[in-house]
Amino acid sequence: MAATKTLKRPAEEAVKSCKDQANPPKKKKGHKRSCVVCDTNKHYNQFPGQAKVSSHEHGANICRPCYVRHLEAEIDSKTWDEVACPECPVRLTYSEVESMANPEDFAKYERASIRATLSADPDFRFCLSTTCDSGQVHPGGADEPIFSCQACGHKHCVTCETNWHAGETCEEYQAALHRSTEHDEKSQKEIDKISKPCPQCRVPIQKNSGCDHMTCSRCNHDFCWACSADYNDIARQGNHHHEKSCRHYRISDRPNLELLPELQPWFRLKLRLQLRAQLQVQECSLQMQHTKLVLVSDYREDPIVPLAEPNTPQLLTQLL
Repeated sequence: MAATKTLKRPAEEAVKSCKDQANPPKKKKGHKRSCVVCDTNKHYNQFPGQAKVSSHEHGANICRPCYVRHLEAEIDSKTWDEVACPECPVRLTYSEVESMANPEDFAKYERASIRATLSADPDFRFCLSTTCDSGQVHPGGADEPIFSCQACGHKHCVTCETNWHAGETCEEYQAALHRSTEHDEKSQKEIDKISKPCPQCRVPIQKNSGCDHMTCSRCNHDFCWACSADYNDIARQGNHHHEKSCRHYRISDRPNLELLPELQPWFRLKLRLQLRAQLQVQECSLQMQHTKLVLVSDYREDPIVPLAEPNTPQLLTQLL
């Protein structure tokens, strides 16, 4: 009997295994939560784990994407030790930021923390070159005013914290720097008087003569010198794309329902009468299809401006 039971047991297990494979257990649907920032229902695995916010008195109610965007804004706008939780005033620890921020933002955070730690040492100084992030211990102070960077070779004065000024005292160098700054400011004011920035690339452009159609030599952008309007729009659609205060501005050469309220009442009446007469002419004779609409020229000081073409009956009907 013992032998029978021994042989029977594996057979039963094999049958059970086959049944389990044929009818696998149904997976339970994951629970979802709502993010308090984006108000979107998301799976639990889209939220930070409890261990990552263990120092706080609340759970994680903000999804990972929103949490990452919050950290990006915090790192860009605050010092490294003021980066706070999005749900409470608690400041995040180094490990919390490391576990939640994306690699690029965490690299900024880490550089800022290292720089702050090194700056706490009174003998440590950073290189003042704009292309160098290195630094070193320089204990000499005023007795050894020349800081020479071991990484890039740039030199600066540790007394006045400016580029090294050989042959000049700090006072003489600062006075010369002040005069140079004043000269640069005056030069910029003169440039602003005689030039305008390109609306697209902002490079200063000076106009010596000619018409107001300007083309930027850097980016080839076409614009109006008087109002900076895009000349591509003007060439395609007409002078009504100039600014209204521009001397080149003209009302559109086609009836525009939005512009009618701005016109004088007597002119609107005159326009309606003209349009009604034109429709009657079109109904009477096919030959009048190529006849121009009578133009109104006494409502403005500029030369005659056509108001409509006779091949727009639907638009004319809307005006009547």
